[in-house]
Amino acid sequence: MVLIAEAKAQVSGPLVLPGAVPPAAEVPPDATRRAPQRPRGESTQASTLPRGIKDAKHYHHGSAPGTQGELEIIGQLPGTLGLHITATGRVISSPGETCAIDLGADSPAPMLRIEERYRTTRYRLQSPVCPLVVELLPNSVRISIPDGECAFVRADCRLSPDGVWGPTAEDLMGRTAAIERQRGRAENEMRDTSRKLLRRLSGEDQRQVAAEQAAFSSERTTTCRSYVGEDQHGFCAAELTSARVEHLKQRYEQTPERPPRNR
Repeated sequence: MVLIAEAKAQVSGPLVLPGAVPPAAEVPPDATRRAPQRPRGESTQASTLPRGIKDAKHYHHGSAPGTQGELEIIGQLPGTLGLHITATGRVISSPGETCAIDLGADSPAPMLRIEERYRTTRYRLQSPVCPLVVELLPNSVRISIPDGECAFVRADCRLSPDGVWGPTAEDLMGRTAAIERQRGRAENEMRDTSRKLLRRLSGEDQRQVAAEQAAFSSERTTTCRSYVGEDQHGFCAAELTSARVEHLKQRYEQTPERPPRNR
């Protein structure tokens, strides 16, 4: 593995990673004294960490430490969370070789909450070259890259951090009964809340939610198939189902009841 040690985040200004942007775009020396600007659509409200995420280390797909990457979420100033992640990927000039980037090693890389009507758990890494979207689940973290890719050209490394980051499979094997109960409760709540929400909706909104719900199981399977030992402990599925429940509940609470039909 080629370790790209010089690619580190500067937490105080716009995220600049040596090896990731041309020199002309780098932050001037006094930028570390300026607060990060808030992109449109991202919240300055205070951020709190779920109990299962606070002070915990998370591993990509539940892999063993030191193999596929490690992640920590750190509470910072009001309205921001910090990210420290070591993620693996492929050498751009030689895709057969692996590489790794350490973001936020000196200071946590800043994230701001994405302001969404029915969700309050998604954050965006403040980086033009690695615009990770980080979703906080009850006991884990889900990473996606919906806008572009995570490529550090001068460091010659393209990362593949998407997926669920959580406890190792070894740690989860002793918690299978609790995980099964969590998933069972979440499955029941999801079906119940989905039915109640659909009764409040109509037209295109109703069709959209019904389609999302119908697709959820297959999407969950696709996302969780890479989590180590998933077929034995079911942790990833339980986490995604619990997150789906919270999303449905928030939408249900914000959706008024349909007026009764005139007879």
